[in-house]
Amino acid sequence: MRVTSVLLALTLGLSGAGAAFAQTPEAAPQTLPAITVSTVAPRLMRDRVIASGLVEAVEMVQVQPLIEGQPIETLEADVGDMVSQGQVLARLSLSTLELQRSQFTASLASAKATIASRRSPSGRSTTASFPTRAPNRWR
Repeated sequence: MRVTSVLLALTLGLSGAGAAFAQTPEAAPQTLPAITVSTVAPRLMRDRVIASGLVEAVEMVQVQPLIEGQPIETLEADVGDMVSQGQVLARLSLSTLELQRSQFTASLASAKATIASRRSPSGRSTTASFPTRAPNRWR
């Protein structure tokens, strides 16, 4: 019983001290947070970012001609230009292709001449023929 009365006295004493401490004039007034209320309605949202800095490509792509060894004559786009799908970015040099075409034309003309000489009216070839194997004289 004595323990109960001591606890009761201690509790009353502490609650009185706490009440006296809370009522002191030095306690700071509470500041309430600022609340803004808006009505819910559909609005147009603008997704614009204003920033400064460098823009870097997500993926780097090596541009090369489909024909290996074909040199690039002119570049039609520069670094930083906006390009679209199907736009010409570079023009290949035609000099290598023209050289190949003239070589193929010459070999075609040679092949046609060979065919024409084999079909000559005499039935004989105008080119010299050599035996494929030399005769063995040492037998």
